[in-house]
Amino acid sequence: MDFPLFHLDVFGNRLLFATIAITHVLINHALAVGAMPLVTLLEWWGLRSGDPRWDRLAHRLLSVFFIVTTTAGALTGVGIWFVASLVNPTAIGSLIHVFFWAWFTEWIVFVGEVALILAYYLSWRGWGARHKRAHVGIGLALSAFSWATMAIIVAILGFQMSTGVWTVRPGFWTALLNPLYLPQLAFRTPFAMIAAALVALML
Repeated sequence: MDFPLFHLDVFGNRLLFATIAITHVLINHALAVGAMPLVTLLEWWGLRSGDPRWDRLAHRLLSVFFIVTTTAGALTGVGIWFVASLVNPTAIGSLIHVFFWAWFTEWIVFVGEVALILAYYLSWRGWGARHKRAHVGIGLALSAFSWATMAIIVAILGFQMSTGVWTVRPGFWTALLNPLYLPQLAFRTPFAMIAAALVALML
């Protein structure tokens, strides 16, 4: 099938997809990729300085980030897949064919990220001061997994904008290391940190 299975009048298929995707990126870049290192840093500073106010601030911020990322963030993430497969199944099928192992890895990393954020949030008060260093370690692992999820997806997004030499030398690594991959990653990483800081300041 080369024709869309679904057509949305007035609003349009592309605008529908863009609205869901941009919402997802703004939520997850700020509240997952950028916020988890910030929360972990605040928790660690509270442990190091011996001032419990930093720990309380970190927990309050995490409570908001946890709820938003596991509801709106998760729903818009699923929404991207739903709308992409509805609007243009051929395009998403082609990307899955090219990036199968990247998406396979990303899904595993994402499951790990979900498990880590659940463990990080739910064990915050239960573990107490004795296990605080181990709890900070969970935060560090969560931060790494959140960034890795973005790092894999950015390769696919970069490929959609510029395939580079993939048309001449098709292959997984040629597609993954497209010309826009590293520049996008270098931009999105600090952007996520700045966005997280702005959300934390507003809260």
